[in-house]
Amino acid sequence: MSSNTSSPTSEQYAWRSRHHISSDVLLREHIIREGISQSKQSAHEAHWSFLSAIALSTASAVIGLAGAAFLLLGHASEGSVTAAVGLASGVYSHQLSKEAAD
Repeated sequence: MSSNTSSPTSEQYAWRSRHHISSDVLLREHIIREGISQSKQSAHEAHWSFLSAIALSTASAVIGLAGAAFLLLGHASEGSVTAAVGLASGVYSHQLSKEAAD
């Protein structure tokens, strides 16, 4: 047996026999712990994805409103505002889809 294997040692067997814990129970406990850990990780990732989506949507809306203000004040042409808002929302949408894929 190599030292890299994860088979139980004689001490572990003795402990299990003293405490009447079968390998099935230990396996179930390990699976449950792993499931809980993965669920927590998924929830954490979903939380940050939601926050980044809100931030990107807010930034896109702010750029759109700024473009509308410049348009109403006569500081920008319709074409430049449309292009700027379209470019900004396209970039943010691309970032959001890229993060969702990761």
